[in-house]
Amino acid sequence: MVSESARATTAAESAFRVRTPNAAPRATLVVALDQASLDVVEALSARTWNGAVFFAPSFFESEGRLAAGDVQRWFRNVVGRAQGFLQEVEVSNQAVMIATSGQDAQLASVVGDACRATGTKTCGLILHDAADRSPEAVSATLSQLRPYVSMLSVVSDAGYVEAMLEALRA
Repeated sequence: MVSESARATTAAESAFRVRTPNAAPRATLVVALDQASLDVVEALSARTWNGAVFFAPSFFESEGRLAAGDVQRWFRNVVGRAQGFLQEVEVSNQAVMIATSGQDAQLASVVGDACRATGTKTCGLILHDAADRSPEAVSATLSQLRPYVSMLSVVSDAGYVEAMLEALRA
């Protein structure tokens, strides 16, 4: 008797197989929400990914220019980056926001609102080192991200962030 598996591999049966991948590739936007998470995002961006785009808000790199009095150049940079960011959100299937506990993560509101407007799914990851930061620090960051993400995790190291991106097929 021929097994079902053997029967399905015959030439006659193979003609009925679907020959396309079982899922469409995803476009993932990974956003650093604070200066401390920027290092993690930059390290992850050095790896090869399927369809991930890594984004760091321009004010992290522009504060020096603003302080130096180059306001027009700073403004052009911010406006250009904001337009680029909105374009990335529009073509993304999912956005992953990365924050560090105890840091200001209010940028989550901007990212979350843009994702909500385009129907982009959202995920938040908070890096929290229990030895260095208090439970109040993680609580404050949780409250900033919670309204803007559909899934939220507190993680202890950057390795978990990498594993999560791999699981999301970024």
